[in-house]
Amino acid sequence: MRRFNKLAARIFLIMLVLSSVCILPSASSDFYESTYNNGNYTCRSTLTTDYGRSKIEYEDSAILVTSELTISCRPVNGSQCVQLPTCRSIAYSYAEVIGNADIDVVFCSAIHNYLICSNPVYFVGLTP
Repeated sequence: MRRFNKLAARIFLIMLVLSSVCILPSASSDFYESTYNNGNYTCRSTLTTDYGRSKIEYEDSAILVTSELTISCRPVNGSQCVQLPTCRSIAYSYAEVIGNADIDVVFCSAIHNYLICSNPVYFVGLTP
């Protein structure tokens, strides 16, 4: 009986660990707004299976902002995701990166990173 209890406890522990590892959060878009040095900014992130968009808007037109987008994708008939190089847009007050998949690729996930000057102000990871 004691052996059965130890086995049941181990199985329960394994199931608990696997259930927390295998269930991933899923989101296809995200929106965030706040202030930086008393100026308002907004960040918008979007990811579908074939389209990714990362945008930051800042009300001070003299400040550099950066929008970064790193996408993981897989071939349509494949199962393993690979990471694409980071796309980056740097501009004054408004920066946007758009990624479109070609017909043979499906997006798996994306990392969106937003900076004002060189300071990270928002970071989000998305899955479609």
